[in-house]
Amino acid sequence: MSIVHPLHRTFDLLAIVGVLAVIGVVVVLLVNPARRLQEARDDRRQRDVVDIFEAMVEYRLLHDGAYPAGLDDTMDTFQVLGSDAVCDVTCPAETSAPTCLDLSAEVAETALGAIPTGRYAVNLTDNGKLEVIACDPEVAERISVKH
Repeated sequence: MSIVHPLHRTFDLLAIVGVLAVIGVVVVLLVNPARRLQEARDDRRQRDVVDIFEAMVEYRLLHDGAYPAGLDDTMDTFQVLGSDAVCDVTCPAETSAPTCLDLSAEVAETALGAIPTGRYAVNLTDNGKLEVIACDPEVAERISVKH
């Protein structure tokens, strides 16, 4: 029968804890939770962009082909959604118009019911094409839906 010295047991225990710590660090670095959270927020933005786009199309169907009043047809500028009182007109993703577009009453008529929280912008080109974008994507280069 061999006798194990208490110092040897302590060393073995420290070695096991050290190996587990290294494995834990490697797993956290591979999973990268911060990036996963950013991707999840971008996924939410993508769904919101689609919802806003569909609400605009539904509004147009309910109003004989007309988009909501106030939506300009300047091809190069996007209008940030929100009331002027609580809206930041800048949209880093695109050139934005100097005023916001409040669609709360118009969207209330659609199945969407309300504009999702977040910063979104719309553009109606001179040939009637609609595009909705998220102003602040985190991972994706661009989050948009076009007609």
